Amino acid sequence: MHRVHARPPGRAVTAVATVLVLLASLIVATSAVQPARADGATDNQFVAVPAAVLADTRDGTGGVGSAKVPGKGQITFQVAGQAEIPASGVSAVALNLTAVGAEKSGWLTVHPSDAPATVSTLTFYPGEPVTGEDFTRLTSTGMVSVVNNSDSPVHIVVAVRGYFLSAADTQAGNEYYPVDTEYLYDTRPGHVTGSPAREATPIPGNSSVTIDVAGQRSIPATGANAVALNVVAWSKGQKGWLSLHPSDQPANNVATVDYVPDETDSSFTVAQLTGSGQLVLENRGSGTVHVALTLRGYFKGTAEEGGAGYVTVPSKVIVETLTGAGVPGGSTQALA
Repeated sequence: MHRVHARPPGRAVTAVATVLVLLASLIVATSAVQPARADGATDNQFVAVPAAVLADTRDGTGGVGSAKVPGKGQITFQVAGQAEIPASGVSAVALNLTAVGAEKSGWLTVHPSDAPATVSTLTFYPGEPVTGEDFTRLTSTGMVSVVNNSDSPVHIVVAVRGYFLSAADTQAGNEYYPVDTEYLYDTRPGHVTGSPAREATPIPGNSSVTIDVAGQRSIPATGANAVALNVVAWSKGQKGWLSLHPSDQPANNVATVDYVPDETDSSFTVAQLTGSGQLVLENRGSGTVHVALTLRGYFKGTAEEGGAGYVTVPSKVIVETLTGAGVPGGSTQALA
């Protein structure tokens, strides 16, 4: 998923919307009008897994080497059969992507190893680690490629949070239930919400908070196996990053969102929900940070009214202000 990143005035911003294998497809699938499907595509259910790193160019995890990916270079690594992902019967995976140590601005493209794409998955800037999430289609190769679309090298880290079953798989999965966007947790003064509520104070550096999730807002008290969230961070001090994990699982080193001083930084994520019904939000920075978690939906195993499977389609640009594609009147004017 593209990272929403507030920038200081003066940087030109253009808008590109893409049909990726993203959460939006799940929401569309619940409507009476069914979306166009790629040949052979069928509805699939989701299985959440503990976050696990599949590829990391800082230490060579995944056989991708232990050096930055050069400008215009790429890494290709095995996904099917890794971590807790089955070797077969998987149509797509929920991937967490981080760009680290960039020297110039650029963007990453993520695609099946045998189906190149050109649409942006994650945009990065010099000196700022950036994290985002993406639903990536898998083909018969079971491998994924990540392309560095910049003129300088960058480290790339890829982790998995879950996968979608193919129609032929007999494993029990979870359907997606979209909800109206609502705040699940917020520490900001005047906006404090969530359980247990925090008294309008930021989360201290190198500390964590445990958040009640099951039974809160629109999430059922039992049966939900994962939640779709947007995580937002506001910091006035140091750089840092946030991570999420179920309260009955050990902490992981997978970033959910990176933050920098005097900016509003956010990222979409799918977080596994276990029997504890709670998530631990960790501040992996030395300074304080305010956070807000907004709920987009949840995954549940029992099929009920309003639930939906997932349909993978090849990536395609549907709106682009640079070229006017999909814009009413074909305008190429940048967004104010």
